[in-house]
Amino acid sequence: MLSTPVKRSAMLDFTPFLVSARYADLRLLARGSYGVVARAADRATKQAVAIKKVHAAFDTVADARHLLREVRLLRHLRHPHVLPLLDVDAPVDYKSWADVYLVMPLLDTDLEVLLAGVAAGRRKDLSDHQKRAIFYQLLSAVAYLHAAGVAHRDIKPGNVLLSKSAHVMLGDLGLARYIAPGEDTGLTQAVVTKSYRAPELFLSGASDKYTSAIDLWSLGVLLFSLYSPGFPLFSHRKGEGVLAAVKLTTQLDAICRVVGTPPPHGSSTSRWYMRRAAAHPPLPIDKWFATPAAAAAVPDDAKDLMLALLRFDPAERLTASAALAHPYVAEFANPADGAHPDRPAGWADCLEPGCEAGPPAAGAKPLTREDHKVRMWAEVAVYHPEIAARADAPAGVVPAPDPD
Repeated sequence: MLSTPVKRSAMLDFTPFLVSARYADLRLLARGSYGVVARAADRATKQAVAIKKVHAAFDTVADARHLLREVRLLRHLRHPHVLPLLDVDAPVDYKSWADVYLVMPLLDTDLEVLLAGVAAGRRKDLSDHQKRAIFYQLLSAVAYLHAAGVAHRDIKPGNVLLSKSAHVMLGDLGLARYIAPGEDTGLTQAVVTKSYRAPELFLSGASDKYTSAIDLWSLGVLLFSLYSPGFPLFSHRKGEGVLAAVKLTTQLDAICRVVGTPPPHGSSTSRWYMRRAAAHPPLPIDKWFATPAAAAAVPDDAKDLMLALLRFDPAERLTASAALAHPYVAEFANPADGAHPDRPAGWADCLEPGCEAGPPAAGAKPLTREDHKVRMWAEVAVYHPEIAARADAPAGVVPAPDPD
């Protein structure tokens, strides 16, 4: 009979942590709606790591499905600018298993913290070269994801992690999912932090119809934030940002007053909105910024890229791969960036819970919480093969196959 894994316990801000003894010196790093994150020293690799505790991971089908997707995507996607999953800590036993611990590299900061420091005057602004380098690395990560058919669906400064050497990694794939070619309906509406959300996600008649182009809108807002920290581009809150003096009703209203309402001959998304909205001309881009001096300090190629990404019609937005060739980031151009290994068509279908052996049969019952838990156990066994031989290990499910 296999022995129970040796664990280390800690109480971090009233939150209990129970992880492998290989992780020492646990300290609170961050807390959010996603869970609690601790920093630790990995005694096996001598590296600093971040450990995210997902509390009550199997309490709802939706939570379990999102977590399983995240783990499978992180295991299969490998890119220097996508935060990798180093370990999923092995649970003590299957029956009592409720919390999941994801282990990832620890970087020095994130873009949200950095820009908040600039806005508050606590730190010096990034140089233009640094901003271009950061954005290029981010574009490279997104181009890679999109080439794999994966939409991130939550790009924002807090999910852009940086090292002291300005190496960028895109993190938090908790809302990411594979979107098969032609699949643009029945998708979750509650994605992307509001300030970075594309207009199609606000359209009640079309908000379940979208593509990975929502990530490009988020990138456009993030690029603006690099040059205007603390001054939001799209906000319907009174007294905030470029529209501070305008009475607004919704976030979509704010978007249309900045980029303009779409023409009636545009996409179906544009036509749907134009039947319900007042027309607004686009605001000249130099009016987007807090002052004329702030606008003048932004390079023309940066403004051009913002305009190319922040198009109301998703079909007109620059793609991530095209953005990699934009003059704004031309100095960093590398043909290998954003490339994806050749994989068979539909390679990521097996990542979707319930599709490990192919599409589910017509009329198949939806997966339960227990079904997701069993599948997550199989994913943990990829990192800890020894748990597959435990007496309490569930049988009959293998991890999603590696398509590489």
